[in-house]
Amino acid sequence: MEGETAPLLARLEERIGAIAEGIAQAAGLETAGVELRGGGRRRWLRVYLDRPGGAITLADCEAVSRQLGAVLDAEDLIPGDISYTLEVSSPGLDRRLVKTADFQRFAGEKVRVELRSRPGGGRRRFSGVLEGLSADNTKLRLRPEGAAVMELGREELASVRLVPRF
Repeated sequence: MEGETAPLLARLEERIGAIAEGIAQAAGLETAGVELRGGGRRRWLRVYLDRPGGAITLADCEAVSRQLGAVLDAEDLIPGDISYTLEVSSPGLDRRLVKTADFQRFAGEKVRVELRSRPGGGRRRFSGVLEGLSADNTKLRLRPEGAAVMELGREELASVRLVPRF
């Protein structure tokens, strides 16, 4: 993976995500995201699980971790000369929103948004109430406090996270 590019990592995350989703669905769960991070010969593969309407247990994480680890080893998706640590957990209170279903499910919640670049030299970070997605699902609709609803292209989103409520 020497000299790897972001698109290569994104494709690998997507492929691992599809495998993880199949394993999660068989257990009555769904994935809430997959991240492959780190560099060189040391990586962290994080898989986040969700149970709509319920909580993720340690037993859920252990079962998915065992099955996913076995499949990843058998298919050698991450080359053998790269060591990685597999972590399977719940997405946490400040969960990252990734899927179209996430943006629909959490409409009305407060979120923090970070963009990949500064459009027109403006801001990169915003917070406000998630209004959902545009009709064609290509734009995130956000209502910052005291401002009108703004639309941000999904391709420009670096991350969207829930703001925890205590």
